[in-house]
Amino acid sequence: GCCMLNAPMDNRDVRFAINYAINRENLIQAVLYGLGEAPATFVGPTEFGFDTAGYEVSKQDLDKAAEHIAASGLPTPIELALTYESNRFWPQMAELLKSDLEAVGFAVTLDPQDAGTYWGKVLGGESQLNMNQRSLWVPDPDNKVTLLFSGDGSAQGETGIVGAMPEYSAKMDELLVAGRQETDLTRRAEIYKEIQDLLVEELPYIMLAYYTKP
Repeated sequence: GCCMLNAPMDNRDVRFAINYAINRENLIQAVLYGLGEAPATFVGPTEFGFDTAGYEVSKQDLDKAAEHIAASGLPTPIELALTYESNRFWPQMAELLKSDLEAVGFAVTLDPQDAGTYWGKVLGGESQLNMNQRSLWVPDPDNKVTLLFSGDGSAQGETGIVGAMPEYSAKMDELLVAGRQETDLTRRAEIYKEIQDLLVEELPYIMLAYYTKP
């Protein structure tokens, strides 16, 4: 989720357990009417510098989910609140996620919010796990990954991802600035690959699906 890594999301193994618990194909078929595809990372296949490495991580693997639950060191079931907007496809998505997560050792409380309250809660750092979307319509990857930037203090301040993962945040900020400033396309693609590798390594965001473009 965005902005904060409140416990237990500050535990890398918890993030990986959630990631591997999710049946994305089920979400795509049942919730998105089949109009989606398996995701890789924050950068999508229609954007410059897309790297396919994230496909290996963004798939269901219940054995790996169980390994990460055990490695987290937390007593099970691990309690988790899932915050989402109470409109469109989010409630149905939340129900399926709850089912997937509870099958591997989480106890999920659903926390639906109207749109205004949802963003207040998420941006205020008061959620554990939340869901949102970002369009793929802009070919420049900076449009998407700029959300990962902590340097402006607005999104991920000291108590958020910066506080939970200082090395990740420093490295990510450095790469984001470099990607924005680089004019050589080959070098720029390398920078966005590094950004995607860092996302796969830490999973501050867990990808559910790419929308199929009309």
